[in-house]
Amino acid sequence: MNGRRRVLIVTNNPDIEPAKGRLLFVPGGPLQVFREARELIFRGYVLVSHPLMGSLKPWQNPYRSVVLLEPPGSPAALDSRSIVIIDKAMAILQAREKEVGSRPNYDRETLCHLRHLDCELVGQTGVVKVGDSQADGEFEYRKVDSEGFIPGLSEKD
Repeated sequence: MNGRRRVLIVTNNPDIEPAKGRLLFVPGGPLQVFREARELIFRGYVLVSHPLMGSLKPWQNPYRSVVLLEPPGSPAALDSRSIVIIDKAMAILQAREKEVGSRPNYDRETLCHLRHLDCELVGQTGVVKVGDSQADGEFEYRKVDSEGFIPGLSEKD
């Protein structure tokens, strides 16, 4: 891996292009995307984006993308923060879907706008926060390079 960690986008949005990193397309709704992301987190991947980011929640938008960072090496340690976040997001989505029922039937134009919104949210993860805010009080920001790696992020980070 040469000391660099690659980004993986887990999505059900057909408009997402893996310009940065890799893409895992998941057929189905947001819950299926969250389940796949959770499986990867249990294999050592770390959340870069929050599963519930954006003003439209998953029960309002049928398209959802989650950005993950590949494991730093093997054996990969589990990131407890990522596990808690994805589990809470899944619980919120499941409870809300049970309460609300099925999603609205959107027209083609609305679906196009919802796909675009999801693309925009993924685009906002172009900078990755590195460091422990509780340890040093500051974050360092690094852009994902054109190959989908985070320059300068070592396997131990």
